[in-house]
Amino acid sequence: MNIPPDVVFTGAEILDTDTVAAIAPDELSSDYATFLETYGHDYRVTALLDNPECNTEYFFYTMSYSVDAFASAADASAALDDPFLAEYYESVGYMAMATEEDVDLPYNAYFTSTDICNATGQTVTLDLLRGRYLLNISVIFSTDGNPEADIANFVATTVPTLFEAGLAEAYRSEVR
Repeated sequence: MNIPPDVVFTGAEILDTDTVAAIAPDELSSDYATFLETYGHDYRVTALLDNPECNTEYFFYTMSYSVDAFASAADASAALDDPFLAEYYESVGYMAMATEEDVDLPYNAYFTSTDICNATGQTVTLDLLRGRYLLNISVIFSTDGNPEADIANFVATTVPTLFEAGLAEAYRSEVR
């Protein structure tokens, strides 16, 4: 991945389950720990791309990619479907993205308004499955004329390729 010199990459931080649970707000960390333990959470790996100079030539201000490893693909799928996950996002200020009733998206999507770069931005967060891995992709965009559904689809289809090239072999063994 070629990263422009004014974009900062921070990556490959590995977090154990206790550390992941501690990231949650204090009032949620115990429930989040229980959620993670229920599905056999093993670890999280994170990476971040930051556009600290707010260069408008890029489609994002900040982009993060996290991979949570669970005990099995069935456990990761159950974690994604657990109502706690949506409740967690809601409690930290996100709203579920509306979809057409007949559309079954291969991800869960949430959004919230964000003040960034002296403007109002929008954070779109998606959770997707990759075998026993549950991905969390979060992107902060400018709100200038970008419909939420278009942003979510872009995040789901384009952003993973920016991070996943280095993980192809690990995912291949999980999604066969």
